[in-house]
Amino acid sequence: MKQILLSTSFSEDAYCALFYASKLFEGKPFRFIILNSFEYPVYLLSSFTYKGEMEEGIRKLFKTSKAEYLMVEHKLFSDMGSAEYTFNIVATPQLLISAINELIITEKVDFVLKGSKGKTTLEKICIGSNSFNVIKKIKGAALLIIPVELEYKVLRKIAFATYFKRTYYNNYQA
Repeated sequence: MKQILLSTSFSEDAYCALFYASKLFEGKPFRFIILNSFEYPVYLLSSFTYKGEMEEGIRKLFKTSKAEYLMVEHKLFSDMGSAEYTFNIVATPQLLISAINELIITEKVDFVLKGSKGKTTLEKICIGSNSFNVIKKIKGAALLIIPVELEYKVLRKIAFATYFKRTYYNNYQA
């Protein structure tokens, strides 16, 4: 069973990436690991002087993450019908890159999936800062960056982008 990690801010781009991947791997058993790293809101909460306010804020972020995840899961089941996939959610205040690299190892992730932009990225920008950092810093899994509203078509060719600073191995198979 393939392990597919989707880093999400629950944006439309992230959902499009999830839907695209579900079509790409259709007919094969796979598991989606939905990662919501909310490090930035936690950073903002850390400015509170009262520890109880920060803990309450973090509890709310976990609760919000779970609610958003359930909506995404419901929408995907509605859009896709029954398929051979399962879901697992990971909500964390951990830094995004650290969380992704840790999950690649602990969950034996085959593919990391990312929308090209998050909720706060300007429309004119092709790729958001989190996606750009993921490109530069993840290790041990193939990365698929999916643009928003990309219509699914059977892949015949795939681009391999590199800046020749890392070694790549031809051991990733769909």
